[in-house]
Amino acid sequence: MRTSTLMLLFATLVGVTSLAAADESAVTTKGDDKLSIPGVADVEIPENCFKEKTKVTLNKTALKETVEDFSSIYEGKDRIPYEIRINTGKTQPTCAFKLKMTVPTDFTKKSTDKNAEPALYGQEFTHTETEIYDIFQIVTADFDAKKETLSGEISPKLFTNERTNDKSYEAIVVISQDVKFTPPQQDILPLQKSEIFNDAYIVADAQFERDDFNSANPSDEKRNDIPVAFHRIKGGKGTIIALRMFDPGDTDATDDELFEKITISMEQLKPGTYIFGKDKIKAYYSRGGSAWPNAQCGYILDNGTLTIADTKDGRTAISISTEVKCNNLAPKGPFKILKLYTAKKITAKEVTPWIGKKGEHIYDETYIRKGAM
Repeated sequence: MRTSTLMLLFATLVGVTSLAAADESAVTTKGDDKLSIPGVADVEIPENCFKEKTKVTLNKTALKETVEDFSSIYEGKDRIPYEIRINTGKTQPTCAFKLKMTVPTDFTKKSTDKNAEPALYGQEFTHTETEIYDIFQIVTADFDAKKETLSGEISPKLFTNERTNDKSYEAIVVISQDVKFTPPQQDILPLQKSEIFNDAYIVADAQFERDDFNSANPSDEKRNDIPVAFHRIKGGKGTIIALRMFDPGDTDATDDELFEKITISMEQLKPGTYIFGKDKIKAYYSRGGSAWPNAQCGYILDNGTLTIADTKDGRTAISISTEVKCNNLAPKGPFKILKLYTAKKITAKEVTPWIGKKGEHIYDETYIRKGAM
């Protein structure tokens, strides 16, 4: 679990001037080729990945700066004692490389966490208007326990020329561990209710910051179009209902927090039952691992009902019944959502990044921060 308020890594942009080069494989190619370091990694380069013949190099290294970069985010988390680097010279690839890495037997056996398994982590360099991040993110991969291998794809976005002195493009991948994911069968994963934050907010004189929901892209490099960004709210005509769930996860686990957001826009808040996809309301749903912005589920609610009722004590009850049909790699769908909230009324000025204000970093919008409740 994240213990600091913002787990970011500001990269020390150190060029790799020399590689601990006992292991190396190289090929000059346009594509449809392979690289291999036996017992370490195999790389497949798809056909027509480069316009011109390009030298591609695969290296096994164990550089101190990479250890420090990884530990800055995942302090205390086990990882194998080396990383692999794929270098494509002055040309960034236009396709994803297929990567198969061998998991050392001793690394698999020494794990004491029955809920964890080996996982690939790639170092992703990201610019924003004000900051630079060089953060290790999990790479979607399949673990074969019998063969002790991890197989995944290395996206072109993991290749950057910002780390090397000669401005060559390079991707860095390491093996660590991640919590095994069990797809939810219905609603949220079964945990103690007291451990999960379920909150609802009614924001008057407010509207979606944007409602082009179909452009949501979980793999957006700049993080402008990932699903959670579509829950942002601004002042305007209408009323926003913001339903927010945060599951802090297991205190003994790392990066297993979950978030779920449903944001609904309507012209005026009135008691009654509304049908998603028919009545004049707009509703957007997203959920995912708080630590993994690029692996989120996003969905425009087009079925089910929203019920608004005034309670005897003067509060507003919000209930929602719908089915989410998104089917990305993380939260397998479809699955049902059936929830009841008591809503708190706030103004647009009181909206926090957790509720719907744009955060300094996307993690401000996937984690509950101090003062966000």
